[in-house]
Amino acid sequence: MILFFAAVSSYAQDTIVFRNGDEVQAKILEVSDTEMKYYLWDNLNGPVYKKNISDIFMVKYSSGYKEVYDKVKNDSYNKSYIPSLRENNVMTRNRSYLGINGKQLTDEDLRFLLTPDEYKTFMSARNQRKFGVAGFCAGLGVCVIGGVIMANNPTGGIICLIAGEIITDIGLPFVFIGNGRMNWVVRNYNARVNGETVSMTFHPSLISSPNIAGSNSYCYGLGMTLSF
Repeated sequence: MILFFAAVSSYAQDTIVFRNGDEVQAKILEVSDTEMKYYLWDNLNGPVYKKNISDIFMVKYSSGYKEVYDKVKNDSYNKSYIPSLRENNVMTRNRSYLGINGKQLTDEDLRFLLTPDEYKTFMSARNQRKFGVAGFCAGLGVCVIGGVIMANNPTGGIICLIAGEIITDIGLPFVFIGNGRMNWVVRNYNARVNGETVSMTFHPSLISSPNIAGSNSYCYGLGMTLSF
């Protein structure tokens, strides 16, 4: 009987996850558009606590249902379709765009759905990928021009081919790094909304380190991210 009631008690509690990373075992009493009221699980006869919804990231109910709250940043923003996005929490990437349930997300959507770190990473990675694609295409164009003029001007053609290859080689790493960072955002979001508290991912990254002259030097490498 003791084991039975202990199992029932452990299952009946709700878990509130705050945006600062804190977790509270509680019994939720009431949830409004702006506020949540609850008892602490280890003091059900104690005071009623109140927290703003904007401070809460996610609630794991005793039934197993999980609800992720969007932090409101702009009251005029129409987010009426956000609940429908929660019905399918799997985020996907199509080149430089993210989507959920077949809907391509706008930058404003991403501000609501992603954490500040995820949003900043995605915007930076998207610009990296665009820069890399532009450089790669420009390099191919220069190579084509070099091939066309090779017959009449071998020297100029060779110069164009070398320049085009250099531009292409510069652009490709930016494409790979941008893709890797955007994929990290997608994996991190999907793990976060599905309650996976620990994850490890590997991705290409740009590593910065100080050199002898006192300035920073950069090189491409493989990054490892541990989220918990």
